[in-house]
Amino acid sequence: MLERKNCEMNFIENITIYIIPSLLICSIYNKINEKRNLENNKSGNIYKFIFILMTIYLSILLSYLISPTYGFSFEINWSKNLNINPLRIFDILCERPKSLIKYIIMFSPYGFLLPLLCGKINTGLKVILSGMILSFFIETFQLFLYKGTDVNHIILASIGTYIGYLIYKFLCLIYKFKIKSIDFKIYDNMKYLLCYFVLIFITVICGGLYINYKNSDNIQARNACLLDADNKSIIYSKSGDEKIAPASTTKMITALTVADYCNINEEVTVGDEIKFVFNDASKAGLKKGDVVTIKQLLDGLLLPSGNDAAYVLARYTGEKISNEKLSMEDAISNFMIYANKKAVSIGANNSNFIRPDGYDVSGQYTTAKDLACIGDEFMKSKLLSSIVSKYKLNDEYPNGSQVKYENTNELINPYSEYYYSDIKGLKTGSSLNAGKCVVSVADIDNKTYICVVMGSTDKGRWMDSLCLYQSIK
Repeated sequence: MLERKNCEMNFIENITIYIIPSLLICSIYNKINEKRNLENNKSGNIYKFIFILMTIYLSILLSYLISPTYGFSFEINWSKNLNINPLRIFDILCERPKSLIKYIIMFSPYGFLLPLLCGKINTGLKVILSGMILSFFIETFQLFLYKGTDVNHIILASIGTYIGYLIYKFLCLIYKFKIKSIDFKIYDNMKYLLCYFVLIFITVICGGLYINYKNSDNIQARNACLLDADNKSIIYSKSGDEKIAPASTTKMITALTVADYCNINEEVTVGDEIKFVFNDASKAGLKKGDVVTIKQLLDGLLLPSGNDAAYVLARYTGEKISNEKLSMEDAISNFMIYANKKAVSIGANNSNFIRPDGYDVSGQYTTAKDLACIGDEFMKSKLLSSIVSKYKLNDEYPNGSQVKYENTNELINPYSEYYYSDIKGLKTGSSLNAGKCVVSVADIDNKTYICVVMGSTDKGRWMDSLCLYQSIK
C-alpha cells in the first residue's frame, strides 16, 4: 500500500511541475495583455476561470503527449517512429477501440474551451482546423520521442475537438452560455493566442527536462536491468540485486519447468486447483472439467497471464514429476521445488518462488538480474518464445470450444502506442508489492537484449523499456 501511495505522490508532484509554472507564466502574460487591450485593465471573472481551465488542460495534455520524460532523441527512426497510413484507424477501431475513444476524449475539452477563449474561432470548421493544427504540431514533435508519430491521431483529435465544440453549442443553445464580447478582445488577436500556446509548450518542455534532471537516469522504475544476452554482460542496472516481489513474471520459470517435463500435446483436465486463484487475479477463463492441452495451458499462462492456467500446470506437472498420486497442495508444492531448482540451474540464485502465478506472498522474491537470466533462458525455447511473440491468438479446446487470448505486453501489440517492432515478446507482471512490471526481449542490430523493468507504473514500464532499448543505439 505504501508503494502505491508513493506512485500516486510522484504523479501528483510531477503534474504540478507542469501546471503551476504554466499558470504562473500565462497569468502574467494575460495580465500584460489586459493592460494593453482592455480599457478597465481587467477581464471578467468567467473569462478568467475559462483561461485557468484552458491553461491547466493544455498543460496536462502536452505533458502527457510531448514531455521529454518520454525519451527524446534528435535521431529519428522513420520506419519505427512514423505511421502515415490513415486507413489503419479502421484496424485500431476493431482491435483497440478504447484507445481511439481515449484520444477523442483527450481533445474534447479543447473544442469546448477554445470558442470561449477566442471569439473569432466560433464556427465548427475553425475549431476543427485549430484542433488539427494543435495535433499536427504534437505529432511532429513526437517524431523525436520514443512514442512515435501516427497520422490517425490527427484524425481522432479533430473528431474529439468537434465533439467538444458541439457540447459548447448545445450549452449555448440550452443555457445561453455566453461571455460578454469585451472579454474576447485579448485573444481575438491570433498573435496573442499563438504566443499563449507557445508559452505553455515551452513551460511543459522545461518541466519535463527538470523532471529528467531530478531523476538523473530517466528511468522511473524502482528496479531495472538491461542484459546483452549474446555476451551475458549487464549494460544497465538500477537496484538490480535488490530482492523484490516477482508478480506474474514468475510465470516464465513456471513455463520453463513445465516444458522440461511435459509434452505439449498431453491433455489435462482442469480440477479444483483453480480455487487457489484470487478473485482480483488475471485469468485465462478455465473452468473445472475443461479438457485442454499443455500447449493451450501455456498459451493461457503467457498471453492473458492466466493465474488459473498456472495452478493447473503446477498441479499436473508436480504430480507427474513425483510419479505418484498427490493432493493438490502437495503437487503444487512439489512443482515449486523443481521450479526453484530450475531457477538455480540457469543462474537465478537470488530468487525464491512460492506460488506458480507469482501472486504476492511473504517470502517470495527475485531480483531484476535474476529475471533477466530467466528471460534469457526462456527465449531459448522455440515453443515458449513463439507463444510470447504473438499479440493475440485463437485456441480450440479438444471439446471444440473456442477461446481468444490477447497478450498483456503492449510493446509487441502493433495497435498500441508503445509498439516497438524490434521487441520479440516476453512477460508482464502486476501486483501491489511488485507494482507494474515487464520483462521483454529485443533483437537490435543482430544482437539480443533482455530488458527488465520492475516497480513502475502502467505507462512507465513501457516507456522505461523503450528508453533502455534506445540507449543501446
